[in-house]
Amino acid sequence: MNEVVDTAATLDKPTSTKQARHGKQPKPTKEEKAGSGKRPPIQACKQKCAYMYVGPNAPMEGLFSGNTYKDCLPEYYKEKFAKLPELEKLFIDVYSLPAVKLELAEQGTKMHSLYQYVETQIQEGVLKNGV
Repeated sequence: MNEVVDTAATLDKPTSTKQARHGKQPKPTKEEKAGSGKRPPIQACKQKCAYMYVGPNAPMEGLFSGNTYKDCLPEYYKEKFAKLPELEKLFIDVYSLPAVKLELAEQGTKMHSLYQYVETQIQEGVLKNGV
C-alpha cells in the first residue's frame, strides 16, 4: 500500500518545467557545446553555404526579401546581376544576418544606401526585359 520512493533518484530531476527552464540543470562545457552539431563556428565556415536576399521586394522579378538559398543562387539571377551588379550585394551569408539587419535599419550606412539605390533602380524598371 505505501510505495517506497528512491529520493536520491528524484533529487536530480527538476520538479517543474519552470525549474528546468531557469538553469537548474548543469551547464554544458565548451567541448559539449562545440560538439552539439548546431552550427559550425564562424571561423570554420569560410565558404558561404546559405544565402538570403535582404533587398526590396520585386515580385515580377522573383525577388522577395527573406528568401533563402542553400549552397548557391539560381542561375536566372546572373542575368539580373549583369543588369544591376549592386543587386548581388544584397544576397548575404545567413550567418551575417543580424549585423546586416542593423546596418539596413540605420540611415547613412553602406547597406542602407545600397538598399535604397537598388529599390530605386527596380522601380525605374532596370531589371525588366528589353530595358
